[in-house]
Amino acid sequence: MATESIVLPTLGFDYLRAAKRSRGILADMSDAAIEDVALRYRRFLLLKAKNPTLPIAPTEIIDEMWHLHMLHPVAYANDCMALFGAILDHAPGFGSTDATRPALLRCFSRTAALWEAEFGEPYCVPGARFHNVIVCADEEEEDGGEPGKPGKPAPKPPAPKPPSAPAIFPSLSA
Repeated sequence: MATESIVLPTLGFDYLRAAKRSRGILADMSDAAIEDVALRYRRFLLLKAKNPTLPIAPTEIIDEMWHLHMLHPVAYANDCMALFGAILDHAPGFGSTDATRPALLRCFSRTAALWEAEFGEPYCVPGARFHNVIVCADEEEEDGGEPGKPGKPAPKPPAPKPPSAPAIFPSLSA
């Protein structure tokens, strides 16, 4: 762990302004607290970039910043493409059922271990609000893996076909 030499990704939107205008838990935080959340979120993004094949799970506060980032779709798309070469998916609700909760907890524990190894500090800040597990990950993972080891990524459903455009001028489409 060489925290001093780590280059974190930048965020392509004014997260301080966006947080203050939001209706979420970030809106009532001080500028310094929002800066801390943004730092944690940027570290989360770096962890994913360094571990692209592993599902990772955010803390509740990191998920708030992730949502705020996604609400700025051009910045989110540009930032993801620069960092990952693709859009980082978001699986809200992963872990909300009895069947998926063990996989989420395993994913969260693995994320915490990666965080501590990379940054030398706890993933969940002891005693801090909103620093716990939330039902969410960047992708779902099937249960069945050993604790601390990933299960198989859950199969993704095929993308729906876009509806065909209605014929505006039916007489011309023949």
